[in-house]
Amino acid sequence: ESTMNEYIEQRKPCDTMKVGGNLDSKGYGIATPKGSSLRNAVNLAVLKLNEQGLLDKLKNKWWYDKGECGSGGGDSKTPVNLAVLKLSEQGVLDKLKNKWWYDKGECG
Repeated sequence: ESTMNEYIEQRKPCDTMKVGGNLDSKGYGIATPKGSSLRNAVNLAVLKLNEQGLLDKLKNKWWYDKGECGSGGGDSKTPVNLAVLKLSEQGVLDKLKNKWWYDKGECG
């Protein structure tokens, strides 16, 4: 999930990075008991905060401003990150994933 990945990417040991785009995009919700008088007020408050950009500001504050890896995550040019990026470009990671997922890791 992208939100968790973005958060973890900003935490020590700063050795992770996201490769490629998101597979999907979904929002979150706040549950209230059925028939609650708070439902409309909560919905309107969340919509207002989103329209004002406050939710993005809060995410930036807690994910990036208070992150431990700088604004761009870990050093994106470390040998491990470059190797993962190169393997991803060549489709090797997809082949390995497919081998593991569909062939149950069996060779031959």
